[in-house]
Amino acid sequence: MEADGLGQHSRDAAAVASATKTAANEVRQTKNQLNELRSTLGQYGITVDAQTSRAVPPTNLSSLPTATRKLMQDMTRTAQQSLDKIRQSADHADALLADALQKQAGPRSKEPTDKPDDSPSDKPNLLVDDKGWQYPWDPPPPSDSAPGGGRWDIDPQPYPSGPGGGPPVGPFTPPKPWHRDIKPPIEGGPTGYQDVVGKTPNGWGVDPSWRMQENYKFRLTGETFNGAPDHTRWVQRDGKWYQAKWVDYNFEAEHVRRGVSSTGFFTPNFGLGEWHPIDIKDIYRAQADNPRLTMYVPTPSGGQVVLDPKRPGVSAP
Repeated sequence: MEADGLGQHSRDAAAVASATKTAANEVRQTKNQLNELRSTLGQYGITVDAQTSRAVPPTNLSSLPTATRKLMQDMTRTAQQSLDKIRQSADHADALLADALQKQAGPRSKEPTDKPDDSPSDKPNLLVDDKGWQYPWDPPPPSDSAPGGGRWDIDPQPYPSGPGGGPPVGPFTPPKPWHRDIKPPIEGGPTGYQDVVGKTPNGWGVDPSWRMQENYKFRLTGETFNGAPDHTRWVQRDGKWYQAKWVDYNFEAEHVRRGVSSTGFFTPNFGLGEWHPIDIKDIYRAQADNPRLTMYVPTPSGGQVVLDPKRPGVSAP
């Protein structure tokens, strides 16, 4: 009975940790989106009121020429649509975080004792499911990565099976973290410009005469094995076991934005030639935020993993 209680406590703790991590990720994503929007709007003198979450047109709006004034008004309305979407994401993140904290503050099934916690040892935490993963099919990526975000590197040294044919019994020397740069970086293809906000009626039954578009490009700059426990595991081949390490791909993104009017007028491109670090999960989130985009994620071999919103899953041609 006590073991069942401890097991339930462990599951509850894991659920709270997962919810907290999800909320933290959404908060970070929301802040990044807001900062990018503020930066783009600032180029036109449009500001964001932090108290009301409203897009505020330039202070000299009334003195602008008629055509320019209308363009700024349309741009402010479109910016407000983006702000409303970001605010909805922020409210969702707040709800997730509040729920996680409430669960974390709940009653504990057992008072803490003076028993010391398990300390790290020389034996790596090599994961394996009930049946093992049969080579050459790779296990799924670790929880902090996603398809296209790295690869399993199989150590060529074999190990004999453990009791009952299972994975070997240690201790084993844990693999050391490492990193290598990829020079020159390997670039994927551009997504092409797509509208940030879909065409929706603006209140008068017509589409806005000005809208914002974005275009992504990603490049691979390096590979890293960070030595995390869940980045090592066992795989089986021909009755023997091999250590596998998850190698993360290091990406950078070029995120270009522009404005386009219904008459075909384009603003200057913002963000062109500016590369910033991004991880694979943020690439997936960027596509989720704008499902019109098809992402092309480069691989070390020069290929691309295609994140196509028109097809389920991930395809690698």
